[in-house]
Parts: sequence; structure tokens; C-alpha cells
Amino acid sequence: MKAVLGLGGLVLVVGLLGCPIYHINTLPASKELDEPAAEPVSGSYQHRSGVRFPEHIDQFARVSITRYDTASLNVGVGYNRVQADCPGVLTVNVSPAPRVTHLGGARDMVRGMEWGYLQHYFSATQAEIERHHPQSFIYSAEEVPPLSGEWLPGMQATYGVGSSTSLARCYIFDHTWFFKLRLTLPATCDADASSELSRVIETLWPAA
Repeated sequence: MKAVLGLGGLVLVVGLLGCPIYHINTLPASKELDEPAAEPVSGSYQHRSGVRFPEHIDQFARVSITRYDTASLNVGVGYNRVQADCPGVLTVNVSPAPRVTHLGGARDMVRGMEWGYLQHYFSATQAEIERHHPQSFIYSAEEVPPLSGEWLPGMQATYGVGSSTSLARCYIFDHTWFFKLRLTLPATCDADASSELSRVIETLWPAA
């Protein structure tokens, strides 16, 4: 469940000298851990990004919180649903996107760069699924609505993995964070999987 960081350490300045700065990335310095570390958290866990991870999401129970860096910027959270007719596994990752400082008048350029970052992240996520499940096959890859009207659309891929269906959805938000969710459940009960993933997002991040 480790995030695919790719370009995550890059710092960019976009715009013309003298233009007012309207966004500055203020995340603290952090280093990747040699080994992932479990976060011993009871109760609700709130990430620096504002994403909130309760102990339960409907019938999903939180089973793990893992951090991959010293400042807990890159975290993965696992949930399981033990349900006889439709068990499920949900993983969620929040990690820093490439660091961008952009100046007044450069908004369209920044959106274009962020869209490129999201495509790179989404492609790396797909490659990771296919590497771990070489017999998987892709049903679809498509845009999904943004978390907020001012941000970029997300990307979602739907895979067949044996007798299961697996959805992977990726976003970039607040010019700062990658947000990735993956839901895997039996193909016999996957009809509402995309809507279920959207409901999960509403719980994790009520601003969605």
C-alpha cells in the first residue's frame, strides 16, 4: 500500500518575477523511512491534509495505519469488511504531490502541470496493480468528478483480479496532496462499487 511518489520531491516555481504569489507549499521537511512503521492510533485519525480516518466506515473496520516517512506526510490506511455476502478490502493513501510554488497569472499552467503529475501517479498505480496481479485485466479507465469544483478531476481504473473486482481512484487536491483509494470486492457484488467508493470519500473527507 506504499504510495508511488515518483516526482514527489520536486520543487517548482512557475510564473514571472514580480507577480504576487498565491500559493506556497509549506509542508515540513521529511525523509522516507527505511521500513514502513505502524501508527499506534486509537479512535479517529486525522492526517495533516485534513483527511479523516475513523475506526469504522459503514461495515468497514480500520485494521492498519502505516507511515512511510518521518513526518507522517505519506500514510496508508487499511480497512476490511467481514461480511458473508460481500467481503471487501479498502486501502487509502495520502502523500505529498510535487511541490509547486506558483505565481499570479500562471494558474492554467499550474493546472496543466498538476494534470501531468496526476496522470503519472495514476499510470504508476496501474503498473503497480498489474505487477502484483499479472493475471489481472482492465475493464475501464476514466475520469471521475473532482473532489471540489476548483480542483482537477480524478482518475479511476477498474480491474478484474481473479474472481474479484478492484477499483483504483486517484486525485490531486489543494495543490499539495495525492489521494488514492482502492476497493476490492467479489465480482458477484460489485454493481455499486464506484458509488460505494464515493460514499467512502464523503466519510473520509466531509468537504468532498
